[in-house]
Amino acid sequence: MLPARFSAGLILPQPRLPDPADPVATELTVEAAVQPAAGETLRVELLVTEDAEVAQGQPLMRLKTAPGIALVAPMAARVARIDLQPGRRLSQLVLFHEAGGARHAFDTRGAEGDPARLRALLQDSGLWRMIRSRPFGRMPAPDEAPAAILVMGRDTRPGAPDPALAVKGREEDLARGLSALASLTAGPSFMPDPAHRPRPAPSPPARCIRRGWPGRCCTAISRPGPAPRSGT
Repeated sequence: MLPARFSAGLILPQPRLPDPADPVATELTVEAAVQPAAGETLRVELLVTEDAEVAQGQPLMRLKTAPGIALVAPMAARVARIDLQPGRRLSQLVLFHEAGGARHAFDTRGAEGDPARLRALLQDSGLWRMIRSRPFGRMPAPDEAPAAILVMGRDTRPGAPDPALAVKGREEDLARGLSALASLTAGPSFMPDPAHRPRPAPSPPARCIRRGWPGRCCTAISRPGPAPRSGT
């Protein structure tokens, strides 16, 4: 009788969690795709063709129902393939990374002091699709005005890195972004504390997140319990 060489169950290797002390590295994939989210239908007007070289952030297509909203290139790349279903419904646009590619620049002048200009900039730069509207987790309509804004400050996926690493050394940039988003609503703005505890007053993130803006409020939420979800 052969000796048993396998234990009961399935044992999978666990990836090493990132060390907070390690420097944050920028990793670019060789291939990427722009495609609809699960259950989402996007009818688009293409701005590029196959084999075109595109800059990072360059608009690739616009929504037919909302031409101001663009889908942009996540990296400098060459368009390898465009798959459209009947009715110009997007299946996927495949990109191959191009080393040394350019980065698309948007005109940001006047966006901080003008909510309408900021809204147009978010839509044209592809960032509008990253916003989710409650209660169904859909992309908000181009002219939709939120009653309040919740900025997700945690990532609860297994093995996800500490979000604080992404803003380390860029606290003032975070403050400007929160201030700009707060101008899109007449209500309050909230950001969960990723550390699950009140930040001390001397901390730069606390100064940025809790800094007052004229006519606006951005509050740092800190309480135990499950992390909130953006779409529910």
